[in-house]
Amino acid sequence: MSGTHTEAEARATAVIDQSLAASADAEQRWPYNESVQCDERIELRLLDAMIGPDSVTAWDPMPTGIVHLCWPVSGKVHPAPPGTDLAALARDTYPNITEASCDRCAVQAPIYGALLCAFSAKVIGLSICGTCAYDLATAGYQPVWTFRPGQHDKEIHDAD
Repeated sequence: MSGTHTEAEARATAVIDQSLAASADAEQRWPYNESVQCDERIELRLLDAMIGPDSVTAWDPMPTGIVHLCWPVSGKVHPAPPGTDLAALARDTYPNITEASCDRCAVQAPIYGALLCAFSAKVIGLSICGTCAYDLATAGYQPVWTFRPGQHDKEIHDAD
């Protein structure tokens, strides 16, 4: 019987090791927006998004040991194995949503952009309205934004 216990412990230890490695990989590959997680409303939304896209729905099962990009606004999950460019994956999978409930204030509004935050073995893309984007920037968090392709091209071009 003790041999079975040892095998179960070994399997559990392997799963924990894989999860810790994936968590470290996510933080290494997406080191941005850690300070934004100090915002209480962002932190609470990230904790909620660890379980699922909303407070009543769980994410579909994800393989242990690799990073996943999760978009709560659309409920979509995209695997990001080692070597995947997270910024490119985020641009390619950015939900085609121009107005949604902001992941910080929960107000239905036009979405300014997404904050990607490494949180455990997930990189979670939070949709943020313009008011909250301004609040986060002026609070000194220095957010790094991800935009839907073409979303702010005109503003960037006009600034040239």
